[in-house]
Amino acid sequence: MPFRGETHSSLVKELSGVLFIKIVLLFLLWWLFFSTEHRPELSGSSVANFLVFESSPVQGIVTHDENNR
Repeated sequence: MPFRGETHSSLVKELSGVLFIKIVLLFLLWWLFFSTEHRPELSGSSVANFLVFESSPVQGIVTHDENNR
């Protein structure tokens, strides 16, 4: 077997170190972009104000005209 002794143990140490660093970096990225400090406070009124729209969302389109039946 080619991976025995020092070569095997140094390879395992290196791979363990790389995996540990990747996990730490993934956690830091999550914390930077998706942590609770970066989420806005949502209330029912703020969502309702955001979702309010005109009766005709596209300009120039008449949704109801009594004269053109």
